[in-house]
Amino acid sequence: MAEVLKRIKRCIIAGRVRFTFKAELEMLADNLSRTDVLESILNAQVITKILRSRRTPGKDGGERLYVIQ
Repeated sequence: MAEVLKRIKRCIIAGRVRFTFKAELEMLADNLSRTDVLESILNAQVITKILRSRRTPGKDGGERLYVIQ
């Protein structure tokens, strides 16, 4: 899991980040900016959980969602 977090952080540093509409709404509800969210991920130490999305069915069972704390 540590390698996945490193890859996520590298994507942030390279500017390869997209926020979904749902994420934008949640950030607005929590009064968070994009910078706040990206900074939190860059400072994260561990992925605590991996979930499978139910929205994107396919041969792999959907995309992976990472819970980062």
